Amino acid sequence: MGFREFFAVVFFAIGMKLTDTTPILMVELGLNASWMIPIVSGLVIFLSFLFLLSLLKLYKTKSLIDIIYHLTGKFFGSLMILLLFLMVLEYLVVSTRDYADILSTLFYLRTPLKYLLLMLIITAFYISHKCRFVKHMLHHT
Repeated sequence: MGFREFFAVVFFAIGMKLTDTTPILMVELGLNASWMIPIVSGLVIFLSFLFLLSLLKLYKTKSLIDIIYHLTGKFFGSLMILLLFLMVLEYLVVSTRDYADILSTLFYLRTPLKYLLLMLIITAFYISHKCRFVKHMLHHT
């Protein structure tokens, strides 16, 4: 994973967090101090991003998974990668459910939620497959 791929993943993750409903929930918990929540969250994200960028500069030839294995060892590295995978999978499941619920509320009132979820997953798979195919075709021309 190079810098471009890493930047795309981080940019996509931050974009997903910005469109999430978490800020509304945090304002309810923060009350008078809710103005500090974006500042603290931004500092945490910015410092973590700088730390990861410095690691990628230090280990230019290694991927992110290789860096995790190198720094934490085989056992703890596998555990960290498993935890990261489970967190991303959980967020994907919750987000997909939220989007299917939005579609059900706005457009498809009588369609069961299971079918909307299935159609979202099939559509995402189809689009990613077509993008991969187009990228492959552009690479070989």
